Amino acid sequence: MTSNNVERNGTIIEGVERQRLNVFFDTRGELGVLENGTNLDFGIKRVFYIKVDNVDAIRAGHACSAAETIVAIAGSVTVDVDNGRESASEVVTAGVFNLYIKGGVWRRLRAFAPGTVLMVAASQLYAETVYSDAPFHTSCLES
Repeated sequence: MTSNNVERNGTIIEGVERQRLNVFFDTRGELGVLENGTNLDFGIKRVFYIKVDNVDAIRAGHACSAAETIVAIAGSVTVDVDNGRESASEVVTAGVFNLYIKGGVWRRLRAFAPGTVLMVAASQLYAETVYSDAPFHTSCLES
């Protein structure tokens, strides 16, 4: 993963972190792992994938109450994030990092490479999730 803002592993803005996947390589290929308590900060209630061939596509454009981890399986995407105080953009590419976004942080996915496939793990079921056009990450909005 490449970053315009910080070193390769760590906080991008409050509520958004780049985290290392557990990746195992051998002659058969590679196996990437997300494990609760190791490199995943929440119990998974929902997993979905996004496949995009249109480089001009824009996905998300909202904040949601669920924490999410975005993993690029193939290709790359630029993820814009805003916690109500600060904003940043992070390029997520297939590799050994995932992007962890806490609930309430606004996110937009854009600038997809052709054939990009993303896997997203979420802390809430779709029916439980609250969506908003503006960030509502509580620790950032309190002052």
